[in-house]
Parts: sequence; C-alpha cells; structure tokens
Amino acid sequence: MLTIKVLGPGCAKCVRVQENVQQAVSELNIDAQIEKVTELDKIMSYGIRATPGLVINEKVVSFGKLLNVNDCKKIIEEYSDKYGKPPDELRKFYSNLELRLIAYNKGLNAVKYDEGLIFFNFDNKKLNVKVENISKLVKNFGNKIRFKPDAIILRKEELEFDEAVRGVMECL
Repeated sequence: MLTIKVLGPGCAKCVRVQENVQQAVSELNIDAQIEKVTELDKIMSYGIRATPGLVINEKVVSFGKLLNVNDCKKIIEEYSDKYGKPPDELRKFYSNLELRLIAYNKGLNAVKYDEGLIFFNFDNKKLNVKVENISKLVKNFGNKIRFKPDAIILRKEELEFDEAVRGVMECL
C-alpha cells in the first residue's frame, strides 16, 4: 500500500492537488492511504521550497506544481507496486540470501545444526565482536548462548532456525 501525502497550508492549489491525487488513485484502483499535511513545521521537515508538495512513501516527488490527474497518475504508477506481494517461496529465498550475505560479511564460515544446538563457526581473522554486541547477544538469548574463540553456540529450543541465525547476525 502506498502512503501519499499532500503538503500545503490549505490553499486552492493544494486542495486541487489532493482532489487530483484521490481521483488518480481511484482510477488506477490502487490501495493507497492519502494524507493532507497542513502543519508548517511538518511541511518544512520535507525540505520543499513551495507548495503544494507531493510525498509518496516518504519521498518528495513533486513540489510547487499544480498537478493534474494525469500527472498524478504517472507519478503514482511510477511508485506503486506493480507486481503485488511476492510468493512466500520468493520471500524465503531473498531472506535466505540476505542472511548469507550478512553472514559472509561478518566472517561466518558455517552454520551447523546438531542435536538441538546451532553452531556459528567464524573466521578468526574477520571476527571482531565488540563487548556491546556480546551484551546484546546475552540479553537476547540469555543462557541459551555460549561463546568460543572461533564460534558461537546457541541452543535452539523454541527458536526457528532462520530466526536464530538472523538474531545472532543482527547483534554482531
């Protein structure tokens, strides 16, 4: 779902842009939340030099222009999700890929699961765990986590494997 904000103090141009945005969203049959922002401090926080301003998903896409319905449609189409929600398999694939990239960058050689334990084996040359990160790990996992010079060992228990790996990687 798109979040669309029309920035302006309520002048005729700002009202017209909001109407055009609403019509464009309706014609495109897009799921969007449209919000009118009239508070000067909030408008200024977007760094625009003139109103009306148009913000889609927190990105300023136009300011100082009286956009007609077709202008609004073009801009909204550019920022809308044309493909919908990805299938679960694809999301899992990308999540796995993201974890692998994070792990590689952190110097993780392998993650192994054996008899209820998850072993994170690191390259000693790359591993540089700061004290505050160890504190985070202990805080997040408590007595389920153990440390060795080249490994972190985590008791899986009720944790999902991906959740456990992501939790450790985010703390390092």
